[in-house]
Amino acid sequence: MPVMVFDGTAKQFGTLESGTLTVESDYFSAVNLKFVNSAPRPDGKREGAQAVAMKIAGDYASFYNCRFHGFQDTLCDDRGKHFFKDCYVEGTVDFIFGSGQSLYVNSEIHVIPGDPMALITAHSRSKHNEANGYVFVHCRVTGAGGTAYLSRSWFPYGRVIYAYSQLSEAVHPQGWSNNAQAHTNSERKGIGIYPAKYDQ
Repeated sequence: MPVMVFDGTAKQFGTLESGTLTVESDYFSAVNLKFVNSAPRPDGKREGAQAVAMKIAGDYASFYNCRFHGFQDTLCDDRGKHFFKDCYVEGTVDFIFGSGQSLYVNSEIHVIPGDPMALITAHSRSKHNEANGYVFVHCRVTGAGGTAYLSRSWFPYGRVIYAYSQLSEAVHPQGWSNNAQAHTNSERKGIGIYPAKYDQ
């Protein structure tokens, strides 16, 4: 599998420009590629340690059997409609983030252990009438430690759905993080937790 590697960080370039690859054109497609940001793991002391492996901001993008490696902010799944199938994404904090309208199918979402709290997704849907969101179908959340949250409340109307997916012991029993913010129901009309089967 061909590999693209870079070690850019937010301190050097800003988070959104630190990516190993940035795509802003429409109809981009990648097959059997590995995208790696080799910057060191954030330690909580260094400022600007976020490091993006891929930023996708074009419409109608597709990824098949691709791998995304990094720690914090691995995959910037930003503006546009995106499709991921048979892919692998790993990280520690907000490692899938942005405002994309994206479908992940039969993919592995791997939580790298070692952080006291891991956050898989941070979706930036800011208005209740926006159609964007992340949907994971027949995916696997892997890892260990029980410290990972499926998503956090980054923006008021962030939308993330896991359907027919396997959630390993990496996932914290609470499931979702509200960023320790006290939002009222009226402030968060776009957020909901729906009945689902949780298998460990």
